[in-house]
Amino acid sequence: MLIDPFELKKFSKLHPYRLIWTGYSRLVDSYGRITQTPIGEKIEGVSPENLFADRGSSLTDTAVTSNQAKLLELAVAATERFIEPIVEIGSYRGVTTRQLALATNRVVYAVDPYIGYGGWEADLAIFKERVESLANVKFLQETSGRAVKKINADLFSLIFIDALHDFANTYFDFMSWGAVLKPGGLIALHDVDDFPGTNLVCRRIIERNDKYLVWGYCPNLAIFMKKGVEL
Repeated sequence: MLIDPFELKKFSKLHPYRLIWTGYSRLVDSYGRITQTPIGEKIEGVSPENLFADRGSSLTDTAVTSNQAKLLELAVAATERFIEPIVEIGSYRGVTTRQLALATNRVVYAVDPYIGYGGWEADLAIFKERVESLANVKFLQETSGRAVKKINADLFSLIFIDALHDFANTYFDFMSWGAVLKPGGLIALHDVDDFPGTNLVCRRIIERNDKYLVWGYCPNLAIFMKKGVEL
């Protein structure tokens, strides 16, 4: 059963169910740290369609770098044949939200509860100012799990996940949003090299190779194409 880590917070910290889940999650994250491997090494021989050798330069107000941004632009262009919307999980100050929205006429859902680090009122204000002129941006101040149930769309063409980077949250985001990704659509994971949890999720996707193909990679950003017949 897929568990939304945010929903567990309805239980007290001392509730047995939450204690067991927290212990398990920390154990998995520890395993991720011990086994952490650069994703570039895991895709040797896979030959993704779009490959960047380095991250490029830093950009203002985002952890996404210049070459990672270029890879995202290629992903938008590759999915332009679809009419289904795009969704971004974790919008921070709206830099990538704006980039995605300017590159397409499709609706871009920006999902971020703005809770905790990277989600202060100041960050939300900057996000709103940055995207206020973009008519195709739809903002949902919700957690990932609540948003996937709330958005009135059957399928999505492109999904960009850049939220919490522990294993439990990354796995939940990938599995829940991947379930509503259109066959032939793309799903991107940021921080696949820098964070053990996200790194472990990415490695598992590559190793299992049953539903997704590696479509593109730039150090710290991996994009997968969902297998299946386009609908």
